[in-house]
Amino acid sequence: MKIKITLIVSKTQKGVSFNHPQFFQIYLTDDNQFLCTRMATKDVRQTLSDLFSRHFHLDFDWMVTELAGFRKIADGEAEVTYVSYMSEVLGSNKSGNFFSSQDIKSGNIEIDSYYEKLLSERSRSY
Repeated sequence: MKIKITLIVSKTQKGVSFNHPQFFQIYLTDDNQFLCTRMATKDVRQTLSDLFSRHFHLDFDWMVTELAGFRKIADGEAEVTYVSYMSEVLGSNKSGNFFSSQDIKSGNIEIDSYYEKLLSERSRSY
């Protein structure tokens, strides 16, 4: 069975009130996708660390990361989704950007309903 690993990285904006639309943000690659890779010979922690370090100038061990979901995406293929939270660190990403829900709507960026559900559940806990 093939395993797709998806990592949703989120952050909260410093100096912005909790009810402001820019408070909670998620990271998307330059292609407006979440970080993802296929599981290979490494363990999950190392796979997530390698994936994270391709996009950020931070050590993955510093991140708070939790299992958020699991689903079958095709015959013989499953997806494991993790959510990771970080504090705002200026210049931390090598590429891509952080987006608020307002940015996503105004930019006409499509987010799969599965991920929207996971994010909705997570954003309430911050």
